[in-house]
Amino acid sequence: MKILLVEDSKAIASLEVQAVRHIFNEALQVVRALDGQTAVEKFKEETVDLILLDWHLPEKSGIEVLKEIRAMDAQVPIIMITSETALHSINAAVKAGVSDYIIKPFNIQVLEEKIGRHLHITKT
Repeated sequence: MKILLVEDSKAIASLEVQAVRHIFNEALQVVRALDGQTAVEKFKEETVDLILLDWHLPEKSGIEVLKEIRAMDAQVPIIMITSETALHSINAAVKAGVSDYIIKPFNIQVLEEKIGRHLHITKT
């Protein structure tokens, strides 16, 4: 299985990759994008099973990426990982088709539960 991780902070992206590999014992391949435009391009090039998407990105925002990917694929699970907690923002993400939402900072158990729920896998 493959995850597209879209996060502009290299440090946070590295921590998220380490967490995913720790949780799922490297059973998941992680493809990374540091900006919204690259995320859309990688989605077109790669077959992914789930997307972890930051809200605040260079080039295109997370909500723009979400809308573009939903126009191409209505089924792939997309989990927003963000510090964006305003109700109007959460509603905009839900309306655009987000599958789930994780608020930063988060713990590894939340990440495990959300990814596992959408990919129907458990920690190995």
